[in-house]
Amino acid sequence: MQERQESRPVGKEPCPACGSGDNLARYDDGHAYCFTPGCGHFEPADGATLRTQRRATAMNYDFLEGSVVELSKRGISSQTCSKFGYLVGKNSKGASCQIAQYRDRDTGLELVAQKLRFASKDDGMPVIGDIDRAGLFGQHLWKTGGKRVVVTEGEIDAMSVAQAFGLTWPVVSLKRGAASAAKDLKQSLEWLESYDSVVLWFDKDDAGRTAINQAAGLFTPGKLKIVETPA
Repeated sequence: MQERQESRPVGKEPCPACGSGDNLARYDDGHAYCFTPGCGHFEPADGATLRTQRRATAMNYDFLEGSVVELSKRGISSQTCSKFGYLVGKNSKGASCQIAQYRDRDTGLELVAQKLRFASKDDGMPVIGDIDRAGLFGQHLWKTGGKRVVVTEGEIDAMSVAQAFGLTWPVVSLKRGAASAAKDLKQSLEWLESYDSVVLWFDKDDAGRTAINQAAGLFTPGKLKIVETPA
């Protein structure tokens, strides 16, 4: 039996169906797929069947749509939100929420998860999709390798730090907060290790200190740096 060969992404293009500027991913076997929520435009490779097309589109999650707006209460500009793909929209019940979007860890192309943030902390932060397939928040924005990368606890922190440095420094955040720091860092460890320094910028509370202690043994000696913030 012939071994199945996985196609690889070769670039991003405008989508002819929804008009997205770069959400149509093109693969080396010729097929293409638009990852814009609510679109799902698919162009099969030569010889692909309708059954194959249906199977590909059936794997989509019911992701939410939203708009890029300024987060004035946090001092985060619409430009920063646009860069990180951070949206404001409504969930299936009509409740307003902020939407942190996560892309595939290996290619950075496919939208694989959304984490929702509501005005009340009692509503939690539910996730749509498969967060385990995702890279760190914002990971897809930055190249592999460089002088330093900053890792924060949450998405708002990551955007705040990135904005403070003119959106030029690589800044990412954990996917599930300090309690899952070790797991999140391990899943993206190869990418993080490609940088000369990994800077952890966590909260100065018990959860943040525990996360730093757990992360210390993951990295090459001398690579990890810690930012101390006021309690």
